[in-house]
Amino acid sequence: ERELIQFRAYINSIDDAFAPGWDENQDQGRADAKIMLAGWSRSISLDFTVPIHSSDELSSVWKKLDELARLTYPVYVPGKSFTGTYVQCTIGDLYKGVPMYCTDLSYSWDNETPWEIIKGKQVPRYTNVSMTLGWIGIQRPEYDGKAFSLNGVT
Repeated sequence: ERELIQFRAYINSIDDAFAPGWDENQDQGRADAKIMLAGWSRSISLDFTVPIHSSDELSSVWKKLDELARLTYPVYVPGKSFTGTYVQCTIGDLYKGVPMYCTDLSYSWDNETPWEIIKGKQVPRYTNVSMTLGWIGIQRPEYDGKAFSLNGVT
């Protein structure tokens, strides 16, 4: 079981994309296509800033940023192949412990970002994070279910 990766962040944006997949098939004796749902997916895109307010929290925050980055790495199973890492994502009461997987992660720093100047710890004090999470969810996605954690399961 993996450790909780929890840190202070200023959310710049959250995008939640629902993507039903539709197939058009010609039906015998009709000019118009028969439309059928062929699949479904959902992804959450996040942009947030992780600040470091004091030198005392610098190592702790960078350890957590490192752990977050490693969620994109493969996990090699001896004698077998490799697998990925699933996460339980919580963002307020919008998503509470929802199973997801990281499909994209990037860190960026602009020329306005202040840096720590202590020798051996010269790193940016603010990290802009962009990530996309693929949706697994707690329940099967269906019309009578819930889309968000508030007032129910997802």
